[in-house]
Amino acid sequence: MQFFTGWKEKNSRNHAVRIDGLIYSSGVRPIDPQTGKLIENRDFSAHMSQCLDNLDVILREAGATVQNVVKLTVYLRNMRNADNVAQEVAKRFDADKMPTATILEMHRFEDDLDVLIHCIAADSSVEVTHYEDKRYAPWSGAVAYGDYISLSAVVPEATSITYDQKMFADEVAACFTEMERLLQKAGSDVQHALRMRVYVRNMLDRIIVNEVTRPLYEKFPLRVIVEPARLMHEQRIAIECDAYKKDDMEHLRTEKGQLPTGPFSQGIRIGSYLWLAGVRAIDPVAKRLINGTFKERTIRCMENLQAVLEVAGSSLKDAFEARLYLRDMNDLPIVEEVFETYFDAGRHPVWAAFEVSRMNEDYEKGWDPYHDIEIEVSAYEH
Repeated sequence: MQFFTGWKEKNSRNHAVRIDGLIYSSGVRPIDPQTGKLIENRDFSAHMSQCLDNLDVILREAGATVQNVVKLTVYLRNMRNADNVAQEVAKRFDADKMPTATILEMHRFEDDLDVLIHCIAADSSVEVTHYEDKRYAPWSGAVAYGDYISLSAVVPEATSITYDQKMFADEVAACFTEMERLLQKAGSDVQHALRMRVYVRNMLDRIIVNEVTRPLYEKFPLRVIVEPARLMHEQRIAIECDAYKKDDMEHLRTEKGQLPTGPFSQGIRIGSYLWLAGVRAIDPVAKRLINGTFKERTIRCMENLQAVLEVAGSSLKDAFEARLYLRDMNDLPIVEEVFETYFDAGRHPVWAAFEVSRMNEDYEKGWDPYHDIEIEVSAYEH
């Protein structure tokens, strides 16, 4: 596991990490690497192009280029810019080697920027196969890289503006049917799903997502479920899925961390990789969110993650990637302060942070002030 900074910033940020031929990026922003400030051009296409330029710098330091990207996640402040994203990416890839894509509108990012991108890339030592699909053009429907498969975000066909529970349940089921179709094209199936990030337009629909998901699995994949600002084409649900081709996934469980509140696993071990579901500031004894300060809730999240890693004989010292879901982006400096106490200098995980509307279970009493952070991490024993 080797970290790369790309360029110096105000904090202990790493911009990429390389493990066994795979490179995971941080959230890449449209800043000038020399000044650390947003580029002066206000045109969104220029911002997206700068993100891709910055990503190329990071990947070249790690032994690849932007053309080696297999999975791209793009977070926007305005979904109207989705077409510009595709146009800028298409300039840098062959039509038959486009990455998979998930495009979301979030409320806010660090420094109030208008775009943030995250990627996985595979160098020349990893076998990569792209599976084109007209439904996802210009993106690939699926990309297999080594023993892993990533899908472009799957969405149902929204049939009307208004909907009821039965209609939404059918839409969720359609997502799983579509995942099965894409994974079969790549030589796998939905039972090999490793991790899902579920995005819903209304967190009240979480219960229905759970009802549809639960009977599909004996051992559940990992999951994060959040309510972003908007989904493409005004959809009500989108699912981002990563799968693993083989059968040697070991599911982790501990009473010392946040127990699953839905059909998902706490963690999964694959060889030296440790993949974890998102956790919130839930007290594992009381089984409810703690009150206190935001810093205390951030620490509780980290302790919940640590508990799952310890079951596998690891710790947060081995973390290489993190995603931060916040209700208020102004709280990010507090998260960074807490990170300093858990990660060694030079070994901070690559991360991306964004502000969302609501998180898992944030629907029982409306706007709950304590549903304000969720963190997911991945680790690698070295």
